[in-house]
Amino acid sequence: MVIGRDDELARLRAMLGRRVGNRSALLLHGGYGSGKSALLRVLRAEELAAGRAVVSATAEPLESSVEFA
Repeated sequence: MVIGRDDELARLRAMLGRRVGNRSALLLHGGYGSGKSALLRVLRAEELAAGRAVVSATAEPLESSVEFA
């Protein structure tokens, strides 16, 4: 359950509804703490409940101070 994000969920659901065959992709980005993970949890649960496969990935900031031997 996500409170106050009905508009965002509706837009994301509409995007996923424009599948080509049975495939779609969605990239969601935003600032830290903007609620991306909460929205994706809702969408993931809905897609899995509908019997669709879900693949997710996360990105981490580049570590510029990593030294290589």
